[in-house]
Amino acid sequence: MQITPIDEYIHLIFTNKEDGENFKLSCPFTAGEHIVPADFLTDAASIPKILRIFINQWGKHARAALIHDYLYVTHKVSRSDADELFLQLMLHTGVNKLKAYCMYYAVRLFGNGPWERGYVKTV
Repeated sequence: MQITPIDEYIHLIFTNKEDGENFKLSCPFTAGEHIVPADFLTDAASIPKILRIFINQWGKHARAALIHDYLYVTHKVSRSDADELFLQLMLHTGVNKLKAYCMYYAVRLFGNGPWERGYVKTV
C-alpha cells in the first residue's frame, strides 16, 4: 500500500450534540486516492472521554482518524485495509510508534461494531 504525503490542512466546523462533540469537514480532504467530501461528519479519533488523558481525539493522528472514519462509513475498502491505512498514515505523519500501534490495536479489537453500523456520530 503506497502512502502519499498529506499536506492539506483539515478545515472543520465544530458542532455540538447531546451525545458528544462532532465536526463537519468544511472542504474536501484527500489522502492518496481517498477523498473525503465536504460536509462529512466525524468525531475525530473515537477516544472514550476517560482515556483522553492519555490520547486526545486530536493530534498528529487526526488526519489518519478522518480518513479512517470515512472508510468505516463508506466501506470503500475492507475493514482490515482501513485499519492498516490508519496505522500507516499515523506513522507517516509522525505519530509516536507506540501510540500509533496502541490506536491501531484498539480499532482492530473494538472496531467491528462501528464498521458494521457504518458508524460516525452525526449532528
